[in-house]
Amino acid sequence: MCGICGVVNKSGINPEFKILKEMNEAIAHRGPNDEGYWRGEGCGLAMRRLSIIDIDGGHQPISNEDNSVWVIFNGEIYNFKNLRHDLEAQGHLFRTNTDTEVLVHLYEELGENLVHKLNGMFAFAIWDGKAKKLLLSRDRLGVKPLYYSEFPSGIIFGSEIKALLKYPHQRRVLDLQSLNQYLTYEYIPAPRSIYAGIKKLHPGELLVYSHGEIHKERYWTIKGNRKEKGYSGIRDVLYLVEELISDSVKLRTISDVPLGAFLSGGIDSSLITFFLSKFSNKKIQTFNIGFEVESFDESHYAQYVSKYLGTEHHEHILNPNQMLEILPEIIKILDEPLADGSIIPTYLLSVFTKKSVTVALSGDGGDELFGGYPTYLAYKLARFIPELLKKPLELLTRILPVSDENISFDFKIKKFVSGLKYKDEHIRNQIWLGSFEPEQKFNLFNRNVLADLGVQRIEELDALTFYPIFEHLAALDPGDYLNTILNQDLRFYLQDDIFFKVDRASMATGLEVRVPFMDYRLVELVSSIPSDWKIKGLQTKFLLKKIAEKHLPAKIGGRKKKGFGVPIAKWLKGPLKSLGEEILFSPNLDRDSLFKKNEIAKLWEEHQAGRYDHRKLLWTLLVFQMWRAHYGYDDYS
Repeated sequence: MCGICGVVNKSGINPEFKILKEMNEAIAHRGPNDEGYWRGEGCGLAMRRLSIIDIDGGHQPISNEDNSVWVIFNGEIYNFKNLRHDLEAQGHLFRTNTDTEVLVHLYEELGENLVHKLNGMFAFAIWDGKAKKLLLSRDRLGVKPLYYSEFPSGIIFGSEIKALLKYPHQRRVLDLQSLNQYLTYEYIPAPRSIYAGIKKLHPGELLVYSHGEIHKERYWTIKGNRKEKGYSGIRDVLYLVEELISDSVKLRTISDVPLGAFLSGGIDSSLITFFLSKFSNKKIQTFNIGFEVESFDESHYAQYVSKYLGTEHHEHILNPNQMLEILPEIIKILDEPLADGSIIPTYLLSVFTKKSVTVALSGDGGDELFGGYPTYLAYKLARFIPELLKKPLELLTRILPVSDENISFDFKIKKFVSGLKYKDEHIRNQIWLGSFEPEQKFNLFNRNVLADLGVQRIEELDALTFYPIFEHLAALDPGDYLNTILNQDLRFYLQDDIFFKVDRASMATGLEVRVPFMDYRLVELVSSIPSDWKIKGLQTKFLLKKIAEKHLPAKIGGRKKKGFGVPIAKWLKGPLKSLGEEILFSPNLDRDSLFKKNEIAKLWEEHQAGRYDHRKLLWTLLVFQMWRAHYGYDDYS
């Protein structure tokens, strides 16, 4: 696991070492064990290494036998031993025992098609000196990040925006379209970033830079073609899914450093821990963060599963002060805004886990893949609500008492009703998961921002906000509507929120997190299964719960989803109130008048008085303003 960055000059002049050094040092937290550099033929490569495999011999950049191909790599290739065996049989000589070296020899054999052979989480850069060509690629599901920026003089890239901002010609220009999407999604969907000109490589995408030109290709997407999957009924599916989960976990046990698992006590992490215990001769170490606030705490479930599976369990109970104290550190980690408050406990869990192990397995992706969110049931319910009832329901929600508890009844009902006014189910999905609705943003943005966005009507803001979803759906094979929603959550919420969150939080602490549910073979299989086998009636995660029945106590398979939330609604009225007022109403952060002050003041006052629960809206604004104060921008476009 590493941080990578680099520069390619179209002129053929080697990049300055000082520039490479500064870019690399900006992501030093991603690799505390080693650093490496290579320059030649107009290309400069740099990396920071967190040593996991071949600790002593895995120094990067790594080249092929004649030094004509060089690679820097972030991630893990889980099938590298099989690939290496085949490459050695073809006459390739290896100098190390790392998975990284497989890439250069595989490139020699297959060129750009090497990506089709890889099973892993990765982002890498390959320089082909003979062809004067740079190849950038990212894993199929987007577990590992990769950013790039193009200039008339060449191209730069890096694992985090922080590295690109150290390049002398990289301007800090706020992308208003990205800000617009952030306020609704709570994150910025690829390929955009918060800065104009800096782009994210899509998951499953390959970028080739040659002779001053960029060519991009999506080498993998989720097709979901059932006819090709070789199962005839639910028994076949259960067998195939369990076998693939087991094999995926087994592949992810490869490590030369201590390894453990995150264990929340939910079905996803509990199953991953169960399968992990099958492949270990030692007692599995498990890790959990609990909360003093009862409605957010699920630590007793983790204790129960740990006792059942016989793990060596580590637990740390957080109080609000601990979480709030590290908020400034969280903002430093986020080189673009992310309004997912669970990054705070995720970061603290990573700090806590790193004290004992260097690699942790996680259950991330189980909800999106197998249909675990309550919103999936909401779709079924929404189809039965006649148009005439929608307005009365909206009026009814206004008299419900406001609660600050985690996913409280009034919060769920109000979110549900807010989505009903959108006829398209894919937009409704984003409204249920996200923060600002287009109408709220239309009232929030100052006129100059709306003018620069080219918006005069709310409907135009709708189109700007949701077009990434429809671009994604247009590329999908036809399928049942719930499967397209699950696919949408895999593509957007999981990749641009959850994986972004986990990558930044874990890599800031020198911890590698592996996600067995995101083995592309498992994703291809489960995505091809009809949705009514995943969400059976009102039972979410039906397939996964059937597997859990064989291996876990009934108490775990039947429990309600809690999530990894934080008590933001209460914080904004208590320990965060002073900071919130200082940041949200700071004159220094309003010099370019992005937002109407009176609209923010209205949201703040209504939340403080308990008339409305504006936790999502205020937190989304607060995170953006804190990011703005730390990283800033010189202009916007």
